[in-house]
Amino acid sequence: MKMHLFCSLLGMVFTLSGADLNDLTYEINEGQVTITDCLETAAGELVVPATVEGLPVVAVGAGAFASCGDLTGISLPSSLTSIGVSAFFQCSSLQAFQVPEGVTVLAANTFRECTSLAAVTLPEGLHQIGASAFYQCSALSTVTLPSTITILESSAFAWCGGLTAIHLPEGLLELGDSCFYNCGALAALELPASLSTVGSQFLYGCRSLPGLTLAEGSSHFSVLEGVLYNASQSLLVQYPAGKEESSLVLPESVTAIGDWAVANAWDLQEVVLPTSLRTIGARAFYGSLGIVDLDFPQGLLSLGDAAFFRCAGLQSVTLPASLRILGSSVFVQCSNLSEIYFEGNRPGDAEAGEAGSESAIIYVFAGTSGWGETFRGRPVEVLGSPVSLSLSIISGVPTLAIDSAAGESFEIFRSQEGVFSGEPLVPNLPATGALTLWEDPSALSTQGAILYRVRRHVEIR
Repeated sequence: MKMHLFCSLLGMVFTLSGADLNDLTYEINEGQVTITDCLETAAGELVVPATVEGLPVVAVGAGAFASCGDLTGISLPSSLTSIGVSAFFQCSSLQAFQVPEGVTVLAANTFRECTSLAAVTLPEGLHQIGASAFYQCSALSTVTLPSTITILESSAFAWCGGLTAIHLPEGLLELGDSCFYNCGALAALELPASLSTVGSQFLYGCRSLPGLTLAEGSSHFSVLEGVLYNASQSLLVQYPAGKEESSLVLPESVTAIGDWAVANAWDLQEVVLPTSLRTIGARAFYGSLGIVDLDFPQGLLSLGDAAFFRCAGLQSVTLPASLRILGSSVFVQCSNLSEIYFEGNRPGDAEAGEAGSESAIIYVFAGTSGWGETFRGRPVEVLGSPVSLSLSIISGVPTLAIDSAAGESFEIFRSQEGVFSGEPLVPNLPATGALTLWEDPSALSTQGAILYRVRRHVEIR
């Protein structure tokens, strides 16, 4: 038998010999054994003994079995108490695994890219699952977490495309950023009352998840119609991407929409924002392709970076005079967005990033300040002051009443099923005094909801 030996401050390192262990290397420290390496050519089932040279095996070191792609099973002894970072990284043939009872923490990347891992048993006493521990374990379909779990770190189960169900036990405190990122088959999720923190994008891309439920007694969160808010419902935390409703009406208690909160909600067409809203976070509506109807309330102060990135259904938006902060690339890749109206002065840090799609025109109103000929690379056109109008039915005919003054004229646009055409229905309506009335009898034969937009002409000298 050939034995490799060298001395160091860390201890002694040997190569094990035997019928099924000759691919392993171990290290002895203070009378305890740590498995440190395995040849990448190792194949089949491997049983790690409880003792080596009469000493207990207590740990699997960082990356010890990494890239052992032909191992189909690894059995660890009950004496084991520690599993290092990336211990089983890319063990792509590993099919099932039982974590020993003495292990209390699964380190980062423990089973990352173990793409054949279909079953894992986690012991009572385990309290933390590290970052990306089960990243891209695409064969996992169900996971039962022990009652002792308190933290799932960032991306713990990200890209587990086959995961359909996971039980989150009472006592769980934290779900990290991107915890279930792109778990596209996850169909149901109940959050425990103990949960106090959820990270950004923790349910991003969960397209099969139609809604969330929350156990009774939570002091940190609330759920309304399957949507997650903080306890006071002042913050929209997470709108499930698989929710099939076409309309989202936010309660008047909401003052902020969180980062990534409504990302990739493909079925949404209309979002009704409350008058209480002050802040929309970064990438809040990222990739929500179907949204066509969106009215920003007066009082809105801030739009985060890329808040409506790739919202291809938007054709026109009007930003209120209250807006103070406009993040970078707010409307970038909104391919059908041709009109961006600013009712107020140019917002702060206004040159950060692009304004919108290449076809977008920026419209601002006479009397506002800070504007030049272009804004973030897009042309700026100056309009008259905002139009005040109302809609009523007079003698059975829809009639617009427009506040006006002598010499003014207006363009009137009408939507068909929420979509405005590029050309005005009425290109030049002269004012008839302080109040101009315009009747629209053709609306009576129009199917679906109708919206009107009125633009005042202005001459700039």
